Amino acid sequence: LTFGLDEVPEDISAVHHLAAIHRLSEDKDGSIWQTNVEGTQNIIDFCLKHNIPHLYFTSP
Repeated sequence: LTFGLDEVPEDISAVHHLAAIHRLSEDKDGSIWQTNVEGTQNIIDFCLKHNIPHLYFTSP
């Protein structure tokens, strides 16, 4: 998983995760929640795979 990067720089020290769908009140079937969880897991996996020591997650 490279998030569209041809090469991942080796000197990344942190990732800031700001993306999420915020219309949870409209989430009748849980698909929005599932998308947010899977997206966050993808970022965690990316950080682990590329030895990125810090992940900053922001949520409203």
